[in-house]
Amino acid sequence: MTRAYYYFIASLPGLPSAGAPPLTRAGFRALCAEHLDPRDKVELEAVLAGAGRSRFARRLGAFERLLKNACARERARRKGIDPSPYLQPQSQLDLKLEHDVARAFAAEHPLARELALDQLRVARWRQESFSSPFGLETVLAYALELELLQRRSERGGDAGRAALLRQVDEVLAAFAERERTKNEEQR
Repeated sequence: MTRAYYYFIASLPGLPSAGAPPLTRAGFRALCAEHLDPRDKVELEAVLAGAGRSRFARRLGAFERLLKNACARERARRKGIDPSPYLQPQSQLDLKLEHDVARAFAAEHPLARELALDQLRVARWRQESFSSPFGLETVLAYALELELLQRRSERGGDAGRAALLRQVDEVLAAFAERERTKNEEQR
């Protein structure tokens, strides 16, 4: 029997479609530590890591394969190549998802494409949790959506620029080190 988390789920703040999330990762995990059954906490961490044993996690994994395959087919179609080497095994085909991915790839800007793909993910997470509005599935869907908002928030604005500059500095430092090593070897 699945536990119901009426009070916990009802007390969670709504998540905006854009902008900073109302909770931090640490804050959300602290709430989960207070309210979730130990087995459910383990499943939450597994789902956030891209794994999990629950029906929700398995269905989520199947959806991600469908989504990645649809993206691979769309990229291959645009480049005029065979997508077969880039496809993961899947047990079904979702023509609506294929259409939605093609529409996302038609976006003029790469960020708009990523946001459209994220919207497909969020819609699926919510759909998968719909049958259990106060169960673990809803907590898992909320956690995934919160994580997505947190990643977007970290990539945007000043934080995103700072992260980009750090990455550019790391690449330049690695390049400079490689050039220094190459010059020493040539001496």
